[in-house]
Amino acid sequence: MYSLLSRASLYAVQVFQRMKLDDPERYMRLEHLASRTFFDGREVYGTGGGKEKRRAAIAHALSQEVGGRARGGKAGGEGAAKRGMRRA
Repeated sequence: MYSLLSRASLYAVQVFQRMKLDDPERYMRLEHLASRTFFDGREVYGTGGGKEKRRAAIAHALSQEVGGRARGGKAGGEGAAKRGMRRA
């Protein structure tokens, strides 16, 4: 049942339709993962860590971004410029 719901969301949500056009390789990977009847964390997170390690890395990156703003940095900051984002 979850597989059907996840695949349905891939087809119905505009974000995924845009991803299908902009990044077809990533979209196909998501479609492949959604069609599976089981979950293999190594396929998603690699052999270097799991969900918790990935969450910790994201939390650290966010704290660095937010911390820079709290200390008087401009919104968007240098990190955002490196990623191609505009400053607010």
